[in-house]
Amino acid sequence: MPGQYILQYLTKVKELVSSGYWTLIPRKKNLDSLSNHGLLIQDVKTELLSLGIGDYESGPELDYSYSGEIWIFKRTINNIDFYIKLKIDVANDGTEILKCLSFHEQEV
Repeated sequence: MPGQYILQYLTKVKELVSSGYWTLIPRKKNLDSLSNHGLLIQDVKTELLSLGIGDYESGPELDYSYSGEIWIFKRTINNIDFYIKLKIDVANDGTEILKCLSFHEQEV
């Protein structure tokens, strides 16, 4: 994947997060990871704003459950590798929103 394409995606991610147009999907695995590592939603926001090209893992991949594309990143937080799965979705009113589908420890 060319770095410029990843950078364009991350720029859009950061615009949405900075504007408040993002959400962490409250899956048990995500919430347990935050709790187990003493992280808050604000920490998730900080990490999303800090993502760089070097954190890119894969994508875009088709979301087979819904329409759209999924991107995967990995980031080390407090010496723990975290798996971060992101999707830019469009709300009913046409507004773009970043959905953080996964934010949890990398599974071995």
